[in-house]
Amino acid sequence: MSNQQPNPPHDHEPPRRGLSGFMIVVLLLLCGAIGLYFLVQSFPSALTGRDDQISLVYLIALGLVLVISTLGVRRLGKSDIARYLRYGLLWGVIFVLLAGGYSYRTEMRSFGNRIMGGLIPGYGGETGLNEFTYSRAEDGHFYIDAESSGVPIRFLVDSGASLIVLSPGDAERLGFDLTRVEFDQTFETANGIVRGASTRLSELWVGDRRLRNLSVSINEAPMSNSLLGIAFLRQLESYEVRGDHLILRWRTDGG
Repeated sequence: MSNQQPNPPHDHEPPRRGLSGFMIVVLLLLCGAIGLYFLVQSFPSALTGRDDQISLVYLIALGLVLVISTLGVRRLGKSDIARYLRYGLLWGVIFVLLAGGYSYRTEMRSFGNRIMGGLIPGYGGETGLNEFTYSRAEDGHFYIDAESSGVPIRFLVDSGASLIVLSPGDAERLGFDLTRVEFDQTFETANGIVRGASTRLSELWVGDRRLRNLSVSINEAPMSNSLLGIAFLRQLESYEVRGDHLILRWRTDGG
């Protein structure tokens, strides 16, 4: 009777056939390069800036770290390839969205500002370098929401007015005592002769632009809105009305 020894257990799994993690990384890099090529061909201006190129390098490095940490260095069997390719495709989509979103952040912000400007008259959307656009309100006028000393003021843009004119209500909200101001100006309007009190505003914020030490007039008669006249428009590089939009272009020095 022969004594047969049981087969000793295998200490190691048999080597697996398939693509190595290194080969998967190479394939993903190749696919990414092809995708980047078509992205640049479709949107030539997407990566022309130095900041955009640096950000792209950071994103590629981050993507490599994530891919390598996910795949490891072991070989992948056939059953693993489809699963990891799905992972790679998901990370590729995330990378394209991040890179495209960052590269076109200015255009996306401009698009969002246009939507806000269309929904909220008086809300100025930045639509270009030193350029803000305001939409026409339902009454046919253009309004600009500004702020002085933390007090919000809605102004009516009036190119027929020579000065920046505060309504009595807005003047009081800014802290002016109408019983103490001197109404030393007279203006001829469609409603007759009205008086105004000359004074100054230390600051006026229009969007992200700060105008300092402005000469303004407080109207004696009630007004539905304060006015931005020629004195304000002269602070600009230029302005124009294009359809239902008022476009203000500020000077590069801030006005």
